[in-house]
Parts: sequence; C-alpha cells; structure tokens
Amino acid sequence: MGKTTTTVSLAEAFAAEGYKTLVVDLDSQANASLLIYGENGDERLYDAIHNYTNVSDYLRENFLGECFAHMTKFIVPHASDVSFMGKPLDLSLVPATPGLRRAERELIYILTEQGYSMTAIEGRVGLRLRQDMADLRKQYDIVICDCPPGISAMTEATLSASDLIIVPTIPDFMSTLGLDLFTGDIIESLKKRGLSNRPVVLPTKFDGSTHQSIVLQAMRD
Repeated sequence: MGKTTTTVSLAEAFAAEGYKTLVVDLDSQANASLLIYGENGDERLYDAIHNYTNVSDYLRENFLGECFAHMTKFIVPHASDVSFMGKPLDLSLVPATPGLRRAERELIYILTEQGYSMTAIEGRVGLRLRQDMADLRKQYDIVICDCPPGISAMTEATLSASDLIIVPTIPDFMSTLGLDLFTGDIIESLKKRGLSNRPVVLPTKFDGSTHQSIVLQAMRD
C-alpha cells in the first residue's frame, strides 16, 4: 500500500539532498515511471518503448537474445521534471512499460522450454541483476527498485540483489492481513539463496485513528 508513492518520494528526497539517484521500475503498471516523468509522462514513456530504453528490453536482450546488455544502456538520465532550490534533481530512471509482464512470461516460457526450472531462472536473472547492481553502485549513491505487488520470478531475483527490502503497508486490519506470511515468504526465499536480509515494514498513510494506532502498536510489538 503506497508502494510506488514511497519509491518516488524516497528517490526525490535522496536526490534533493544531493545524492545521485536511480530508480529501476519493475512494475508493468509503470506508475513510478509516469510519476517521475511528470508532465508529458505518456509521451516520454512512449519514447522509452520506441527507443528500447526500458526494463522489458533489458530482459529480452539479456535472456532472450544472443548478447548481454548492461543495465546502463537502458537508463534515462535526469528523468525527473522536479527541481529543488532552482536545480533539477539528479534522478535517473530505467522505465517500465505495460509490456514488462509479457516479457517476463516470454522469458519464463522460453527458458523452461530449454529445461530451466523456476529456481534456476530466478537464479540466472538474480545473478545478472547482482552483477549490474554492483556496477551501478559505483555510478549512483542510491538505487531503488520498484517491484510489482506480490512475489514473482522478477521480484525474487530483485530481492536477492538488494541491500535493503522495504515493505510499505497501511496500518489497518485489511492491509496487514497476511503481512506476516508475505514477509515470511521473502525471508524464506532469501534463505534458500544463502542470504540473511530481513524485510523492513514501513507504515504508510497513518491517519492517527484509534484503530490504526492499535494496529501500529501491534506491528511494533
């Protein structure tokens, strides 16, 4: 809840503080991309599709093509239209497109046809992401990935390449229903890869009501 808003708000806050920041949008709804692009976001997203500078083409070139393409090839520099104290934010973006879900399905279908298991596919994508992220850490102070809701092959791979995992949620009964199971799934997935990262739950949209205060205290306990 508030996943994409949290991603973009954190990215803009870091960039406003002078940190060179990159957002990698891994959600096929592309809401983070549209928010960062701001005005004329639809046109700029169309350009990303037309110019093959988006995360769908990153997947296709690396796992369905015949050569590797580093993620830097798909970065749109200074993508944000937001300024702070008269200066544009140093905020870059690897945009998502609605075709991302199809690209992920193609990847899974073709690799399973070649004999790869789901675990092997996640491992292969995760390895590539970790290699690229290691290089991106040298170029950027902050790299934030906006994952789709739920657990998918792409999400599993991204989690394995992350230093910090943030799970935003509204502190109410419906939003936190199943939260323990979801975070437990993340921890179990990471353990299988020999990783000890633990997700951090971030309460969002707190309205100060008695109900949310009780739920928030229960989350802390």
